Amino acid sequence: MRNLPYRWIFPTAQLLVCAIVLWPLRSTLLTKEVPLRFSFDISTGPKNQLSPNDSHFSLPLDLDSPEIERFIQNTNRRLWTPTLINIPAALVVLPYVIHNPAKTEWVPNGMDFKRWRAISWPFIGLIFWWVVGRGVEALLAARRSVVRPAISWVETVIGALLLLWGIMLLIAPLFAGDSDSEVPWVAICGSGVMWAALGGAVVMARIVQRKIPLRPRDVRASEALPS
Repeated sequence: MRNLPYRWIFPTAQLLVCAIVLWPLRSTLLTKEVPLRFSFDISTGPKNQLSPNDSHFSLPLDLDSPEIERFIQNTNRRLWTPTLINIPAALVVLPYVIHNPAKTEWVPNGMDFKRWRAISWPFIGLIFWWVVGRGVEALLAARRSVVRPAISWVETVIGALLLLWGIMLLIAPLFAGDSDSEVPWVAICGSGVMWAALGGAVVMARIVQRKIPLRPRDVRASEALPS
């Protein structure tokens, strides 16, 4: 019996989750964050300041309002969720940050970095989800002494990087202190644990496969089994 195709399930599932989370922000996702305004019915406002054709009027946003604070927190959570799910994408943009004199990542004009990460990182993360999906498939197949799919050295290196990256994220709050209170360190630690486990699964799959006697005929026969 063949394993489920986790190499396809994981990437597809994370894209679907990110799309669902970001859907309520679709109207402003590709633009700069604009100031919010409340709309009130004309019956609640001073009618002598409105023209007869106006049905609504707007008042400037009160940033200290509890409703606005909850809205901002909810928006930040939605923007952070795709970033945390695909946080290994930071490894891809890290070389640019290192060579950039400003030490910042590239962001398109007219967009803040939170929105850019929420949009771009789910696609960058596809390769990592594909690799860990293969690692999970390989571990499950190894229980039947089957080498399928065979984990390459490249995938093993990626798994090791994910493992180390997850550990670094787990201990990062110890060195961050109170430098940025807006960063969800608890969620980052959770993401670190997840990716350390997924990366470790890829490395473990490679180790287990090396202990399985390599019999080309059996491998070819197992590949030919119907799903």
